[in-house]
Amino acid sequence: MLNTTFVGGVSDGNYGAAVMDTATHSLTAKRTWHFYDDFVVALANGIEDNTRALLQTTVVSRLLPLANTVAGTLTLQWSNGTKVVLADGVYSFSDTEPRVQWFHADGTAWVVLGDYAALTIDCRNKSGNVNRFGPWDFELHGRMLTAAIIHGRGPTSKALSYTYMMMPNVTVYAVPALWNRYMFLADSAYTLEKAQGDDTLLHLHGTCDPFVQRASVSLFEDASSIGGGAYYNCSGLSLSIYMEQAG
Repeated sequence: MLNTTFVGGVSDGNYGAAVMDTATHSLTAKRTWHFYDDFVVALANGIEDNTRALLQTTVVSRLLPLANTVAGTLTLQWSNGTKVVLADGVYSFSDTEPRVQWFHADGTAWVVLGDYAALTIDCRNKSGNVNRFGPWDFELHGRMLTAAIIHGRGPTSKALSYTYMMMPNVTVYAVPALWNRYMFLADSAYTLEKAQGDDTLLHLHGTCDPFVQRASVSLFEDASSIGGGAYYNCSGLSLSIYMEQAG
């Protein structure tokens, strides 16, 4: 197993970011989370696995209120503008048009961007014993919402990536009105993989919010002396950030 030590977070008291250079079993990934006033962007690239494992990224896994309440209503909108309320069950959606534009429950909206093999949404009443995760032994019961990006089954022939956004404290009625703002922000959120002259790779993640004039950028590796660093460009801020040292 690979050993990595690049993990942690940073904040100025108002905005923050977290980073994890993931290596677990046969899976590796470069992952970041970027926190702004009213949205969170999650980015990853360098996702690789040399086994036949099913590769998936959990977007949300949480308890929901009862289905017959406003907070417990699970709403989904397609890219063609059609909006539906999903009954409890297990769903799998492809990224072909019309694709899932966003889904919402209990005051939070989620948007999955980019390509994927499938997006699964599982909303059901479930029971389980916490002894699977630690030294405790008691049952929990509740209505669970779990959504996951299905990347496909390994071994990977090329490194995979993902981008998704979470918007807390927003009503289902406000999401369409805020959609153009969300997509403007999403256009500035991306990952970069750059080959260096010594056959190593640089992985850079960047996001920005021009409305509050903030940017958040992470570089996972130190640039080699013959490869040079990497740039993150935010057109909305006319901002370009150049990095050579991991951080």
